[in-house]
Amino acid sequence: MGPAFKFPRFQNYVANADWTGAASECKFQPDQGTIKIRNLLNAQSFRNAARVKDEGHDPSAIVVDLTNTLGIQCALAYFGFDPGPTDGALGPLTTAAIVRYQTASGMEGTGNPSDIRIQLAVALSGSGFTALAE
Repeated sequence: MGPAFKFPRFQNYVANADWTGAASECKFQPDQGTIKIRNLLNAQSFRNAARVKDEGHDPSAIVVDLTNTLGIQCALAYFGFDPGPTDGALGPLTTAAIVRYQTASGMEGTGNPSDIRIQLAVALSGSGFTALAE
């Protein structure tokens, strides 16, 4: 952030490695359009940092939180199943990517992200990621 930006609460949270607090401050206005998506992505990044710290994960590993749609989208994209925009929304492109992943994995193609969390977590862990599935 440049010198013109003053967000004292946010800056205090970051200075003290309070990632949950920093996530709560991701509210740039107007909260619409692409700014809304940016707010969600920023908050998710800080929540991931909080889980890494709180749960003792290796901070040098890339963490993928599979408890939300954004994490599912990132994992699907990594494995070559294009979910469309990685925006955290469970739309038709993400659902179709889930079905393709399930079919390729020998599973029934339900399109339900909950049905692939554990399989994605195992696959990501084998690729050097830290996968959060619960």
